[in-house]
Amino acid sequence: MLAGILPGIYEDVRVFSDFQDEAKRFNAELSSCGGRLTVIDNEKLYQGKPSCVTKDPSTAMEGSKIFFLALPSFAHENVMTHEFYN
Repeated sequence: MLAGILPGIYEDVRVFSDFQDEAKRFNAELSSCGGRLTVIDNEKLYQGKPSCVTKDPSTAMEGSKIFFLALPSFAHENVMTHEFYN
């Protein structure tokens, strides 16, 4: 949901997903809809276009000032132990 809402607020939104082939599938879906995500929340429509979706943490984090971990708590440890945090 954040991947569809945040690009309307921030200039450069990148999505990182290291779970299996999720980034590849996400990119395939984005390609099929012109790169735009549509989110409908409480009858409000949001549309956004992430600048990239990647499995590579260095690409996702490059130049970032803030980032969100929008994932279930059981996945936090796996993501936070990546080399790029050191």
